[in-house]
This record gives sequence, structure tokens and C-alpha cells, in this order.
Amino acid sequence: MLWFYCVYDRSDDNHVKTDLFKDSSKQNLSLGNHGGSSTDHPSPHVSKGKQIVQVYRELYTHFISFPLAIHPELKEKVETFRNSILGDNKDKKPLKFQSSLDEMGIENRMFISPNCLHLTVVMLRLVNKEAVDAAQDILKVELVSYTIIDAFANAGFAGRDAKLHLKLHVTLMNTTYRRDERKSNTFDAREIHKEFGGKDWGEYLIREAQISKRF
Repeated sequence: MLWFYCVYDRSDDNHVKTDLFKDSSKQNLSLGNHGGSSTDHPSPHVSKGKQIVQVYRELYTHFISFPLAIHPELKEKVETFRNSILGDNKDKKPLKFQSSLDEMGIENRMFISPNCLHLTVVMLRLVNKEAVDAAQDILKVELVSYTIIDAFANAGFAGRDAKLHLKLHVTLMNTTYRRDERKSNTFDAREIHKEFGGKDWGEYLIREAQISKRF
């Protein structure tokens, strides 16, 4: 799995800086689309273990996120990233691996729309309107609590266990949205990592947090 982790600069909580991190597995390339399609039942073409994971993921109905699609500069960079990989960028020299996209398991539908860019904070299960309303109230409290707990932990007045360690990420590619569900849920991102691993995605102001419905 490849994640573009968005790491808080704690001296200024309104800004994030993005870096590329390489994990050992290969399902997502992250810098999440609300878009794509989901299935009501596990696919008969996947293993029992994968079906369990799929059902588990479908328990989540919403997620807390920081919207990033409000930044035209970032949207343009993500669009250029997509076009460069797929060979749609006429102003750039073709990448060496473009002729091997099929073998790598990469297709157009895997790329997330720049209009849906967001930082995913936490996944939620909100089964009715009452739960959504309660989550909105909790969101306000938790954001304040996060700041308080972190400040006291840094001052040494609270234990390390009190600190909340977020792994913020923005998904750029996801095999979930492939047209053919029978295909493997992995893809080879090694060449993409070589080409874009050192890319600077910039710093962006976070103006608000949102509760978003998954599908």
C-alpha cells in the first residue's frame, strides 16, 4: 500500500504537508473518492477472508474528513498526476511504464476525482439521523478535546497514552472502483512510487472538518 501521508505541522494546525510513504502491501495509492460503486454483497469471486474484510468495511456509513477540493492548485496537481500515469498529458514526455499499465493492474477508474479530495480522519457507523446529529455535536467537542489533550501531554501533565496519533491520508487511487470486480484487489505501484515518490504536493489551509457519507 502506498500512502501520501498528510502530516500536521503542530506549530500551525491549519496547515498540512504531504509526503509519500511506502508500505508492504499494494491496494491503495493515497495522498479517498466518495465516488465509485459499492456492492451490497461480497463478490463470489473473492476469497472468504477478503469477503470478511469487505463486509467489515461496509459497516462504516460515514467518515470525518477535512475537505481539500477547495484548493485549485492541489486539484491541478492531482489531475496532472493522473494524466502523467495514463499518458494523457500531451505536454510531458511519456513515462517508461505506460506501456505496462495492464500488467501493473492500473486502469482509469481507479483514479479519484480531484473534486472529491479530502483528508480522511476516522471512519464512522451512523445508522440513522439521530446518530448523525449526535456525531455533529461530538465533532465539535472532540476537536477541542484533541487540542487540550495534546497540549497537556506535551507539557508532561498527561501520559503518552492520552495523545491521539492521527494517520491522515488522501486517496488518489483505489482498486475498489475497478469496472471488473473479478480482478485482483492489488496493483503494482512500484514504478509510480519511483516517479512520484519525491513529489512535493504543497501546503494547504484546512478551513473546516466535515462528516461525510461514504456512498
